[in-house]
Amino acid sequence: MFAHVFSRRTSFLVRCFHVAKKFSNPEQEDILFSALCLNLRQRRWNTLHQFSQTLTNPLISRVLLQFRTSPKLALEFYNWVLGNKTMAKSSENRFEASCVMIHLLVDSRRFDDVLSIMVDLMSVEGGNLSPLHVLSGLIRSYQACGSCPDVFDSLVRACTQNGDAEGAYEVIEQTRAEGFLVSVHALNNFMGCLLNLNEIDWFWKVYKEMVSLGYVENVNSFNLVIYSFCKENKLFEALSVFYRMLKCGVWPNVVSFNMMIDGACKTGDMGFALQLLGKMGVMSGNYVSPNAVTYNSIINGFCKVGRLDLAERIRGDMVKSGIDCNERTYGALVDAYGRAGSSDEALRLCDEMTIKGLVPNTVIYNSVVYWLFTEGDTEGAMLLLRDMISKEMCIDGFTHAIVVRGLCKNGYVEEAVKFQRQISEKKLTEDIVCHNTLMHHFVTDKKLACADQILGSMLIRGLGLDAVSFGTLIDGYIKEGKLERAIDIYDGVIRMKKTPNLVIYNSIVNGLSKRGLTGAAEAMVNAMESKDAVTYNTMLNESLKAGNVEEAINILSKMQKQDGEKLVSLVTYNILINHLCKFGCYEKAKEVLKIMVHRGVVPDSITYGTLITSFSKNREGEEVVELHDYMVLNGVIPHEHKYRSILASLESQYKSNGFLQQITASADFSRKKQGRMAASGPKSSAPRGFGQRTTVGSSQKRIQKKNGEKDSNATSTVTNEVSGDSKLPEDKVDVQKKQGYVVFGERNVLDRSEIEDGSDRLDKKTTEDDELLEQKLKVERENLRRKEIEALAVENLARGDRMFVYPTIVKPDEDIEVFLNRSLSTLNNEPDILIMGAFNDWRWKSFTRRLDKTWIHGDWWSCLLHIPKEAYKMDFVFFNGQSVYDNNGSKDFCVEVKGGMDKVEFENFLLEEKWREQQKLAKEEAERERQEEEKRKIEARKAAIEADRAQAKAETQKRREMLQPALQQAVISVENVWYIEPSNFKAEDKVKLYYNKSSGPLANAKEIWLHGGCNNWVDGLSIVEKLVDAELKADPKSKDWWFAEVIVPRGALVIDWVFADGPPKGAVLYDNNRYQDFHALVPRRIPEEIYWLEEENLVFRKLQEDRRLKEEAMRVKMEKTARLKAETKKGTLKKFLLSQKDVVYTEPLEIQAGNPVTVFYNPSNTVLNGKPDVWFRGSFNRWTHRLGPLPPQKMEVADDESSHVKTTAKVPLDAYMMDFVFSEKEDGGIFDNRNGLDYHLPVVGGIAKEPPLHIVHIAVEMAPIAKVGGLGDVVTSLSRAVQELNHNVDIIFPKYDCLKHNFVKDLQFNRSYHWGGTEIKVWHGKVEGLSVYFLDPQNGLFQRGCVYGCADDAGRFGFFCHAALEFLLQGGFHPDILHCHDWSSAPVSWLFKDHYTHYGLNKTRVVFTIHNLEFGANAIGKAMTFADKATTVSPTYAKEVAGNSVISPHLYKFHGIINGIDPDIWDPYNDNFIPIPYTSENAVEGKRAAKEELQNRLGLKNADLPVVGIITRLTHQKGIHLIKHAIWRTLERNGQVVLLGSAPDPRIQNDFVNLANQLHSTHGDRARLVLTYDEPLSHLIYAGSDFILVPSIFEPCGLTQLIAMRYGAVPVVRKTGGLYDTVFDVDHDKERAQAQVLEPNGFSFDGADAPGVDYALNRAISAWYDGREWFNSLCKTVMEQDWSWNRPALEYIELYHSARK
Repeated sequence: MFAHVFSRRTSFLVRCFHVAKKFSNPEQEDILFSALCLNLRQRRWNTLHQFSQTLTNPLISRVLLQFRTSPKLALEFYNWVLGNKTMAKSSENRFEASCVMIHLLVDSRRFDDVLSIMVDLMSVEGGNLSPLHVLSGLIRSYQACGSCPDVFDSLVRACTQNGDAEGAYEVIEQTRAEGFLVSVHALNNFMGCLLNLNEIDWFWKVYKEMVSLGYVENVNSFNLVIYSFCKENKLFEALSVFYRMLKCGVWPNVVSFNMMIDGACKTGDMGFALQLLGKMGVMSGNYVSPNAVTYNSIINGFCKVGRLDLAERIRGDMVKSGIDCNERTYGALVDAYGRAGSSDEALRLCDEMTIKGLVPNTVIYNSVVYWLFTEGDTEGAMLLLRDMISKEMCIDGFTHAIVVRGLCKNGYVEEAVKFQRQISEKKLTEDIVCHNTLMHHFVTDKKLACADQILGSMLIRGLGLDAVSFGTLIDGYIKEGKLERAIDIYDGVIRMKKTPNLVIYNSIVNGLSKRGLTGAAEAMVNAMESKDAVTYNTMLNESLKAGNVEEAINILSKMQKQDGEKLVSLVTYNILINHLCKFGCYEKAKEVLKIMVHRGVVPDSITYGTLITSFSKNREGEEVVELHDYMVLNGVIPHEHKYRSILASLESQYKSNGFLQQITASADFSRKKQGRMAASGPKSSAPRGFGQRTTVGSSQKRIQKKNGEKDSNATSTVTNEVSGDSKLPEDKVDVQKKQGYVVFGERNVLDRSEIEDGSDRLDKKTTEDDELLEQKLKVERENLRRKEIEALAVENLARGDRMFVYPTIVKPDEDIEVFLNRSLSTLNNEPDILIMGAFNDWRWKSFTRRLDKTWIHGDWWSCLLHIPKEAYKMDFVFFNGQSVYDNNGSKDFCVEVKGGMDKVEFENFLLEEKWREQQKLAKEEAERERQEEEKRKIEARKAAIEADRAQAKAETQKRREMLQPALQQAVISVENVWYIEPSNFKAEDKVKLYYNKSSGPLANAKEIWLHGGCNNWVDGLSIVEKLVDAELKADPKSKDWWFAEVIVPRGALVIDWVFADGPPKGAVLYDNNRYQDFHALVPRRIPEEIYWLEEENLVFRKLQEDRRLKEEAMRVKMEKTARLKAETKKGTLKKFLLSQKDVVYTEPLEIQAGNPVTVFYNPSNTVLNGKPDVWFRGSFNRWTHRLGPLPPQKMEVADDESSHVKTTAKVPLDAYMMDFVFSEKEDGGIFDNRNGLDYHLPVVGGIAKEPPLHIVHIAVEMAPIAKVGGLGDVVTSLSRAVQELNHNVDIIFPKYDCLKHNFVKDLQFNRSYHWGGTEIKVWHGKVEGLSVYFLDPQNGLFQRGCVYGCADDAGRFGFFCHAALEFLLQGGFHPDILHCHDWSSAPVSWLFKDHYTHYGLNKTRVVFTIHNLEFGANAIGKAMTFADKATTVSPTYAKEVAGNSVISPHLYKFHGIINGIDPDIWDPYNDNFIPIPYTSENAVEGKRAAKEELQNRLGLKNADLPVVGIITRLTHQKGIHLIKHAIWRTLERNGQVVLLGSAPDPRIQNDFVNLANQLHSTHGDRARLVLTYDEPLSHLIYAGSDFILVPSIFEPCGLTQLIAMRYGAVPVVRKTGGLYDTVFDVDHDKERAQAQVLEPNGFSFDGADAPGVDYALNRAISAWYDGREWFNSLCKTVMEQDWSWNRPALEYIELYHSARK
């Protein structure tokens, strides 16, 4: 055994040594390093484990660096090292390896893995390293790993993720000290962490440092600053930051608005929030629109201020805008309805949530439960709680607290205790709030012993008791007079080192004061760090109760001095008044009332009751009435019961009806008209003992009064008045001592709402003096206005002007008065004068008003008009209401409006209005379409349900028929063979099935197994049991009975089984009852009709579920396909813009309407190279913009020290395209106009759309209805791509008799016309979504059974071209572009110019495309002469044929545009011809499955070998000699080769047949030649091949290499034509690819010989063998490149516009 292990280890070392041969003098570490790398590539972890003890830190780092291009494998190795117990011992080993791994992951942009490692390093388990320690390690390994500063950003993020703000800041500071800078993104992340921690001051410090260091703020930086202001409720500061962001050219995102809106809502400024909501589009350049967070913030804001109607309106707007309500939306509304007492409405919203598929969360349930308890609906609240439990929802501490409080409040204290006990026993939560709630209710019910038990329980359970817990119990004992127990608890608080709060102190002070322990109370007050009004009021009340007036005065003095005298409150005054009345000092009590009112403190019902009760018993009735009136007029609302009782006592004292009438009227007046009287003040003399009430002169003064800012003189007066009466009569003191008086402090606290109501009413009062002053000012203003108008009238009359306006400077959104002197007007004899006008050159808001005669001397008439905010000018005339006008001598009157919009802004405004209308119509149309689609889905769903129901019925009937024979054969038992016990069983019973082994073929079997099912095996094999020896004999003569315990299947009518000598797949011999199987009838089975009804329902539900899953999978797939297409199209547009960067580009790259844009131009790469000046000439919308061209602008040198120059232009709101050229002079000179195409860049976000072009293709091939070659693909695919760009495309096509009509939809007869001596019938249909007109001449030219191949092809197609033009003319078509293709439709160009240009088709331009110059050179040359623009299928092919005599004279209009492929046809994610769908994300898996399928289908060896695919026509053009050589070369390199194709030349076909026979016999497992056309197989070859070979001698475009890349196959091509334009060699074409904003994507060669092919093919196969990770990433790269028609379509659109220019 040991020798075997040693030999294995020795052989392994020998292999390692051979691997390390590449080192000149290999050392042990080199050998180990090579061995590690070799085994790591093949993931041989068991082998690697043999060397775990020899791994050193440098060796680990070296291996990691070796695999820096394979970060996934490097990470696996790193994790393996960490998981190795031997290596895990040293944290330093781990740390250095971790630093290297972090650098590699950052380099490959795998930041999630980076954060995971960093967080782990700083955790306790990972070494508890400090952030600075980690930073030092990263800096040490920075250079060796060739890292980038992003690694420091990641460390900052890891610190903030751990909540270590200090560590993050240390990293930022130390990184800066080491000469590095973290990015603005890292700083943003750190500042966001500070805000979350509420470290506002630290945030501002970091922000200022960031700005001072020159960081450029991005949108996230600004958002953080906005958020910080919003946290501090500084909305206007946040708004100023927002505007600064716009000025800096940084566009806000939806987060920017949401933070300000949320801040406004939290402060209750809902108007500001709504303004922001309405202006989101305008303030963001129509880039940002509200999302669910936006609406939820506003809804929550309205809910908090109680405006549920507005909240619901916002919710409606939210739904209309297409945003679904979520849990937060409903949560806010549910809580608000609960607060409003509308629990039914809250529950309705919960039901609505459920209907919409939303699940009410714990917060919503808590809210509803809380408000149900509040309304007293305990049963409903507990029902909801049970619902929460049944749904297994997270019941949190809030839930428990709400339930306990609700039960206690509604009188179910015992149930609350039980509930709390259950919570504690089940350890669900230990919430202190619940305990405090119970304690409070026990104290309230004076069950202090129970409250003590609760406190003890809290101490035992180790709950963190708070001040509320102790304060509640202390207050309870104080109220019960048990001061000693309260002090014991207080001492316990001190012993537990807890700080008592103010409530506890106040309770103790109250208890000491009641006991008369004034000194102790005062000592405690002195020890208190802070005091409030309750503290002093308690002592004041007890001092007065005890008759200690001097002490009370001292307390009052302290209250005045403490905290700016704010402690003297309504309660203080009520205490003084109460005791003064009890002491019989009624006049002093009235003086206190006067001071109280003077200081703005509104008396309450307690004040009223105390004074009126005392005065009614001890003073005259008139004085009582005066006192009543005084208090009522100063805001007191008498308590009705108190008022009635006083009235009754006075009635007994005064029998005079007049007196009673007086006080009754006074009471009525106080209720109905108190606001008015309070505003104007008492008009009669004040009652005896009262002075005139002081008037509050301004709103500011009233606000000060409300906020409690006291007048020191008034407070001093209170003290002095009480001091003056300090010596009370002894008998009064005795009475006071004997009587028990009520402490008014608590009652006044409870009546605080009345105080606030009275204060609000006081705020609203306006004095009579204020009204008079306002009236006087109004009169003075009117007099001044009249004087100014009269002066203007005199001045205008002196000048002979008959019209003027007031004010003379007209501003928007203000009122003006228009004056006309009728005597100077053509209307001088007219009795009626009217003005008729509009704004902004009669384009906005027309109006008609009647003028009235004015007070001005002379015949002046006037009317009032409002100037709208959009106005820049007012236009108007005067008339008599009929036909007599004064229109200023036919010039009309006009007045300019200052300070508003200018003309351009108004034009933009109109465009916005129009756009809004369009958006509204579009939304309505979309809603109609949605409803129609919903209706269609409902109908489809109904049909599907009916179909599934019918299918379920049919399947069930079929099963029933199949089961009938089994039912007929089934028995209870078979004597001496089998039986079942118990014999009377039913479904789901456990039974024993006995079998006589000797009764059948299993007599000699060692094991017996039961293989069973039910109901004629409807569910297949569902019972498998091994039988055991029964040991008891049913037949005394036999000893071979065996049995198995079986559960009878659910729903079984019949049990089916066979016996075997082994388990399934392991049995050889069976007893199957002579091929009939065994069948046992279930005696107690359910009735058959019920069974089959249930069975039908089960089948139906399964069909429904299968359909749902299928539809869902289809929906997901369609959505992903659409998303991938949209992302690809967007990326292609971006690359299209960036591909011109060496000549021209813009900042921002995506030009936004309504914003400025900077254009950068590099003249060194153009005809303006070397010119001293460059001028920019531009416009918009294909040079057709309403504002005309921009004035020429001289460009200035760019700031980036390059050869670029730049200029800036403002993009109008209605722009959709920016157009420009460059010149050497302001007035012209040499122009760079991009060879006549001009420069055109798309504009986004505009309110105008580009008018669609109308393009008509005239062609003789079209895929898939009549495809011969690539021409048919181009016609269809190009047309679809252009149509997707919102242009109109029609195709005119011959109606061949060989058309594939199954691809034509909605084919209908359109019309017929005569031309060329024959009738031509026109049919119309849709092909691939394209409009196609089929021309069917009745002379039989296209009834030949073929497209090409007739002797008169030139005549046939010439006739078709002429007939197509005639169809356009007679049909009234006026296309912008006629696009013809190759020799077959070339006659369109000259026939059009000769016969149709001057007959109605004069605006049409002709574009001609050459697909292959080999055919029809004469026709092509003539078409080149007459066409407006000409193209061919690739730029390189255009250069290659430029010397051809038919091309060279027309190079000025000849362009090369690469063809594309149709991504819907060639789509590996939706391809039915390959085994599994795949995208670039799972390309390795998808291509592996396709390769296996390809190998199996063609009979190749199923091995992991490189596969070279060849899909081609076998012609000399395709390089057949190079193909043959490549086949043999691939086999030499141990690869597999697959060829699919056929030769039109029989000799070439026979040659390849012989080659196929030879290869199949000698290399049958690695080569296969399929010499025919097989569409499904071509898809499989593209997907299953690693390489696709295209060695064409010449290739105008080539689609094979493009399709190959779509499927992740790497192209190997010869550099010619379109192959050169689309394939960029990985070793030699990096710069050329970069210029096209692409990455290298294949292998290429120059020559047309064997060495050239070998050079490319050898590199390709070596890359496959030596760098599989790299090769897989190359496959992913080529798949993600867009070779569809997205980009070529854009270039064709530019060409079409150039032809029309």
